[in-house]
Amino acid sequence: KIFELEAALEYFNPEDISENYILNHDFTLASRNDFFQKKLYDNAKVKDYQLPKNRILRLRLLHPDKAERIIGSDLVYEQFDLKTNRVRFMHLQYKTWNSKILYFSQGNIIDQIDKLDQNLCKSGFCHNAQGNKNSDNYRFPYCSAFLRPTSYIQNPDSYLISSGIHLPICMVNKIRASSKKIDKENSKDDSIGHRIFEELFINKHIGSRWMPISELEKFYEEKEITSQTGRIRVHCQEVQYQTEAQMNEQR
Repeated sequence: KIFELEAALEYFNPEDISENYILNHDFTLASRNDFFQKKLYDNAKVKDYQLPKNRILRLRLLHPDKAERIIGSDLVYEQFDLKTNRVRFMHLQYKTWNSKILYFSQGNIIDQIDKLDQNLCKSGFCHNAQGNKNSDNYRFPYCSAFLRPTSYIQNPDSYLISSGIHLPICMVNKIRASSKKIDKENSKDDSIGHRIFEELFINKHIGSRWMPISELEKFYEEKEITSQTGRIRVHCQEVQYQTEAQMNEQR
């Protein structure tokens, strides 16, 4: 009986796991919320899900093939609207934090923040077509790059996405200007929790502006993403399409 209780205690005790494990965990998680109930396709690197309103969400896992970062992101969400040939995206950089504290001296975090800031924020993707950061309609600012402080003390077989927060890079730099660390206190008013983050993106309340697909292709080509996409470890695409009945109506 003692052995059984000790085994149970060990099973339920959270484990110290790596960032790579967390990324793979979030990619392979079968049921995160109602958006991921109907799976259309599944293999080791690609997972397609049927979403409401004739949309498809694709998660693509890309393993690293070189040591250096290109853009500074680990996880990319892309939402395509094929009716208008437009796309919007969101880039995330995962970082594990201990006791809800992330020091700017930790690893290569400064280099990755600067790359996200230079390649996305300062390249105009965090603004709408009129050059404004905020929309005339209801939604969050057009921030397209986020730091993702993530707890590395978790239950490995959890059916929930890894716990953490999403902090826009502009807010990260604001904290960085006055502090040597990000903690729960100085980030609570500027971050989005993990439970609603994906839902907000899917419903178009967060993420970059809509842009022509050709603009995205040009951006990736300039950053040599075509030949080195492995550095973006997880690639997530959502495609909106028309049914045959809808196309016949337009004819």
